[in-house]
Amino acid sequence: MTLWTEICDLVTRKQVARLADRLVTLTEEERAELGGRLPGLVKELRRARTEQVRARHPEDFEELASWEVGDLLDELAGGLLLAGVGVITGPAAAVTWMTSRDVNRRWARDPNVGLVCRVAAARPLEWRREVAVRLAQRIRRPADRIAPLAVALLRESGAVPPDHDPLVAAWLAAPSVPGDPLTPVLLPRVFTADGAGRALREERLEPRPTRWLAAAARDLPRSRCSTVA
Repeated sequence: MTLWTEICDLVTRKQVARLADRLVTLTEEERAELGGRLPGLVKELRRARTEQVRARHPEDFEELASWEVGDLLDELAGGLLLAGVGVITGPAAAVTWMTSRDVNRRWARDPNVGLVCRVAAARPLEWRREVAVRLAQRIRRPADRIAPLAVALLRESGAVPPDHDPLVAAWLAAPSVPGDPLTPVLLPRVFTADGAGRALREERLEPRPTRWLAAAARDLPRSRCSTVA
């Protein structure tokens, strides 16, 4: 079995944990070889499923094939995302892949953030930082499927968060982590970023400060807290 066949087999059988195990062992030469072939995998998956539907329903296969191809991509989205993070050489190309309509599927399961971060950690630091920033800039609302992943990749890589208001709202909606490296940069922006107010609408000072008001009192300068109050 060739390396390409092995990776394709793990993706199509939805073996995402084993896929992650394999991706982190690749050399840069292997990544470059696989990255150039990855878009062809989706084309082949589309072609093969369409031909299967045509064989069963030769008279009216087109609409049915569209539905079945969509269902297939929904099922494989996690593995396709993971593969892109593991093998695509250029950061811009990697983010384009991660946010493409074939990978960032509306009805697919949410990305496995832990597995993606594990695979990303095997890539060069500058690659990870550029991918994290570019992905964060693609966020449009906190509910975006890529938002938790972008926040996690920013934390993991130590990248400087971009000045992007939807990122602030997404960070506010994400689970807290101890010693969050994003706090010093993003917390001061929560009072000016468009959309952040919706994430803060349940915050209260009494009977005790809630999550973000407590963080502001603890981490922001007194002058800033006084201005907010």
